[in-house]
Amino acid sequence: MGTAAIDDAVAGLRAGGKVLIAGWEDGFGGTVVATEHDREWFDAHTLGFRMVGSADPGSGAFLAEPSPESAAGELLRLADRSEGGFGLLLPVRTTVSGDAVLPRFADDESLVLIDHGDLAHHLWLNSQLVVANGSAPVPTPFGTFEGHVFTSLVDGLEHLALVLGEVAGDGVVTRVHSECLTGDVFGSRRCDCGAQLRMSLEYIAGEGRGVVVYLRGHEGRGIGLGEKFRAYRLQDRGLDTIDANLELGHDIDARHYGVAAQVISQLGITSVVLLTNNPEKMVGLTDLGVKVAGRLPLWSEPTVENGRYLTTKRSRLGHLTSDGF
Repeated sequence: MGTAAIDDAVAGLRAGGKVLIAGWEDGFGGTVVATEHDREWFDAHTLGFRMVGSADPGSGAFLAEPSPESAAGELLRLADRSEGGFGLLLPVRTTVSGDAVLPRFADDESLVLIDHGDLAHHLWLNSQLVVANGSAPVPTPFGTFEGHVFTSLVDGLEHLALVLGEVAGDGVVTRVHSECLTGDVFGSRRCDCGAQLRMSLEYIAGEGRGVVVYLRGHEGRGIGLGEKFRAYRLQDRGLDTIDANLELGHDIDARHYGVAAQVISQLGITSVVLLTNNPEKMVGLTDLGVKVAGRLPLWSEPTVENGRYLTTKRSRLGHLTSDGF
C-alpha cells in the first residue's frame, strides 16, 4: 500500500471503481467506498451500502475522528465527487494470515486497497489543515520575537510560532517544542522542558534568525495533563516515564508533528536545523515533508528530580548528545 496508493484510489473512484480501506481496529474488517451504488455487489459482500457526502475541504473531519464514514467522505472529496457511499466488511475467520485476507479479497474483486493510516498521512502532506490566525511582537527576556498564531482545522487548537529574523529559506534553526504547562510555565524540576524552551529562545536570539514552534496538545508526550499527573504518581512508585505511560494504556509517545510541518511550510522555511535530542522527532518531521538539514543538541543540567527522566530519554528513547546525526 503506501501513500502512493491514495492516488490510485482516487483515480479508481473517478473511473467508477471501488476502494477497500484496511487498518481498522473497531470490530470490522474493512470499508469499501464507491461513487455508485452497486446494490447487488454490496448486499453480497458487505453489510449494505450507506450513502455519504463529500467531506468539506480542509475540515479535518477524518483526522479528528477516523471512521468509515469520514474516510469515505475524504476519498470522495479527493475524487471530486459530491456523494457516494460505503459498505462495511466484517472480520473473516480463516486459517489464512489476517494480513493476507484483505489483499486477496481486493485482488479477487478488483478493488484498490489502501490503509486508513496512508489516507491520514496523505491528507497531512497535501491538504491545508492549519490556518494563520493573527500575529504580533512578543518581547521575551532574550529579545523580541514575532508571534504567529496558527489554528489547527483538525482539533481547533491554537499553536504558536515565535519567529526571529527572516526565516523564509534554508537552514533555519528551529525548535519544535511540545507544550508542557508544568515545566514551561511553573518551572517544574521533574522534566527539562522549560529549560529546553528557554535555551532554544536564547540560542535563536544569539543567531539572530530562527523559530520556535510551540505545539499545544502535546502534554505528557501526547497523553494530556491529567494522565501525565497519573503517570507522575506511578513514577513516584518506581516506574520510569515509558513504563508509566504503558501502565496507563498509552503509547510510549503519542505525539504527531503534522501541525509543526504545516506551520514550517507556511512560514516559507525550506529546510531546518533542529534544536532537539530526539531522533524520532527528526524522523517524524522528515516523514511529513520537512527537510532536516542538521541537528543541534539541547541538554540542560540535570536536577535531583529529573535525573532518572533524562537517563530514560538517553537509554530507552535513544536521545542523542552529540551535535551530529
